[in-house]
Amino acid sequence: MTILNRTINGLLMIVSYFMIIRYKKVNEELKILYKENETHLMEIHHRVKNNLQIISSMIGIAMHEMEDQKTKDILQTIRQRINSMSLIHDKLSSKNIGSVSTKDFIEDLVEKIFTGFEHNGKNIRNKIDINDIPLAVETCLNLGMIINEVVYNSLKHAFRDRENGILEVKLKVTEGKVYLIIKDDGIGFKEEAEQKRKGLGLLIIEDLVGKLQGQYQFSNENGTMFSLSFSYS
Repeated sequence: MTILNRTINGLLMIVSYFMIIRYKKVNEELKILYKENETHLMEIHHRVKNNLQIISSMIGIAMHEMEDQKTKDILQTIRQRINSMSLIHDKLSSKNIGSVSTKDFIEDLVEKIFTGFEHNGKNIRNKIDINDIPLAVETCLNLGMIINEVVYNSLKHAFRDRENGILEVKLKVTEGKVYLIIKDDGIGFKEEAEQKRKGLGLLIIEDLVGKLQGQYQFSNENGTMFSLSFSYS
């Protein structure tokens, strides 16, 4: 090996060494930066959650002062929507900032809806079957609000004059699509009346489904069944 070749090899080894050192340093800097951003975002989600809980508590206090049942029902619906948003920010304040575990989130959300609803002694049970897939934060927010609207509406209307009932929530991924099914074994609905009446809850669902670029429908299947599908990416 000539002196020139030895010199070039030596220089390459030195350059390679410093490149490796620099790469490791940049990697460490990126990890620190990511950790700082992650901590900052987690703090933001924590503050948002706390603010939403304060609003929810204030609504709860106002409800106790109300005598008109219709007004109390409206406030309770608003409160439940706030609670569902608070839940996802709670998840984001302690976990991966980029995505949310759908299984934990949906199970907790449905449980909170059931707990917050006045069953008046009725035995209404839930059955939950969720594929645990990671979803982006915005997707999970939209999905959670949809679930809140449908489940709460089902508890409110499906089991009139019934002492027992079952509400099922299923979510699965098949061939690149997410499928959500929410089904109860209640009294169902009159399709003609439903077509004429489009309340705030349905308008909210339509808007959220649009954000997911999905499709949905309600159908009578020995009760009411809501089905939603959207692309999984």
